Amino acid sequence: MNYTIELLIRECRIKLPSGAKKVVSSGCRAMIGQVAGGGRTEKPLLKAGNAYHKFRVKRNCWPKVRGVAMNPVDHPHGGGNHQHIGHPGTVSRRAPPGQKVGLIAAKRTGRLRGQAAAAAAKPDKST
Repeated sequence: MNYTIELLIRECRIKLPSGAKKVVSSGCRAMIGQVAGGGRTEKPLLKAGNAYHKFRVKRNCWPKVRGVAMNPVDHPHGGGNHQHIGHPGTVSRRAPPGQKVGLIAAKRTGRLRGQAAAAAAKPDKST
């Protein structure tokens, strides 16, 4: 990016990379250019190794192991001869810690049907 800045007493003349020329007050404070590393999160990770190195420096939240893949001593959804929860996935809000896994105090569960599904699919045009 190539910027030309010409400082005068009360104003600044700036020539932008597009060729456009702008005149602003010398008292103005601004940063011109692109943010460093912009768009970094848009690139896919592609490999588990890349995800490993990404989360290694952040916090211990990777890999995420599902509760149904665990043993019954490790998680309320664990155990069984095949991977299924084995009981309703909804839990009371007054359940003790350790039992609160799954859908906590769910008002509704399952697929959205009817007007609720139509409202969820339609983008909000309030802005």
